[in-house]
Amino acid sequence: MQAFHHALNVGTDMLEIDCQLTKDGYVVVAHDNNLQRLTGQNIKISNTLLKDLPLIKAVLPVDFHPGREVQGSDRRIPLLRDVFQEFPSIPINIDIKEENDRLIKAVSDLVRENQREDITVWGNFRHTTVKKCQNENPDIHTLFSLRAVVFLTLTFNIGLLPFLPIKEQFLEILLPAAFLRKDKEFFTANKKWRFLLWLMEK
Repeated sequence: MQAFHHALNVGTDMLEIDCQLTKDGYVVVAHDNNLQRLTGQNIKISNTLLKDLPLIKAVLPVDFHPGREVQGSDRRIPLLRDVFQEFPSIPINIDIKEENDRLIKAVSDLVRENQREDITVWGNFRHTTVKKCQNENPDIHTLFSLRAVVFLTLTFNIGLLPFLPIKEQFLEILLPAAFLRKDKEFFTANKKWRFLLWLMEK
């Protein structure tokens, strides 16, 4: 939660978060389902009750700034409900990390309960996840999936984009250089990802 306050203090207009579902059905804010990197324990959020989730490590590396670390006093993995209540008027971009129908419905229910449809965006790079989000709650704005980004780029370049219907409303701009710096070996070894990152830079 401290990281979100810091982001707003330095001028961020929208928070970007990732969501997972605990074994007992609570939506928590975490990038990885496996908590090894975040907490040092090799367990999965999806297999763990909310009350049993471990604390976040006291010191964490900053992925996109090699050699830099951060620390904070609030080490609990936050609930999405608490984030909504803490920042009721701040736009939030939610990445649905797992293609899980229960997770998608739970996030949708929380958005409705907090009346945040107009200031919430959700989705994932997976096209099937975005479609499920649209079907679950068409009142929440959706992100372009990776497939939709490629489609958008190609139709723009051949001049067909103005004539095609588009359901998605928000486009995330990736920073390929940051991804390559974080895990250069993976992205240079994977031809598909290398091509897609190159395409997005053009």
